[in-house]
Amino acid sequence: MANFDLGECFCEVKCKHGHETRLFNIGRAHFVACDRCRTYLWVGSNLMSGWRRESEGVWRRNARSVRGYRMLEC
Repeated sequence: MANFDLGECFCEVKCKHGHETRLFNIGRAHFVACDRCRTYLWVGSNLMSGWRRESEGVWRRNARSVRGYRMLEC
């Protein structure tokens, strides 16, 4: 899976190059991104309730934050 190591669950997703990753939501979908590698990965939907407290504005900003990044397939 390119530069990602999924670990035991998606909350442990790490970049194989040791770069810091970030978890974010777009709607009910959860993603992990490596900003240094400019890649991101879908890790599931509706697995954590935090997305329900976010606004559409947050989701738009999150989507813009990975514009131009390569989305990796599992």
